Amino acid sequence: MIVGVTFVLALASVGTRGEDTNPTVDVPPVVAPKVERPERPERPDKPGKPVDGERPSISDIKDVIKTFQEEKKRFIQEQKDQRSADRGKVREDLNKNAVVNAVRQEVKDSISDAKRQTREQAKKLAEEAKESAKEGRKRD
Repeated sequence: MIVGVTFVLALASVGTRGEDTNPTVDVPPVVAPKVERPERPERPDKPGKPVDGERPSISDIKDVIKTFQEEKKRFIQEQKDQRSADRGKVREDLNKNAVVNAVRQEVKDSISDAKRQTREQAKKLAEEAKESAKEGRKRD
């Protein structure tokens, strides 16, 4: 409480001193006159800034986004269809070529012959193994 009273009295004394220092006679201040500056030009508009503060509504933005997404899906689907059509054309071209078909058939035939020979050799080996096992038992 004593601190509060002292503070108030100190402020009162500072205020009275301030009044004492103010001259009662009008003395012009010793300040240089202000130089008039030319007016600053207006800021140019930013390239992406809407004119007159108009901004597109949220529904317009959503419509634009929705349209873009639909067009993107359609474009991607068209690309997929085009690729599959191109693959189909390549297959047709390859199938039309008689030389390729003949070579393909020869390769298939040679593969089937190789499989048949492998089976026959496996059977022969199995029979030989059985016979050698029978002879081994007879000797014992």
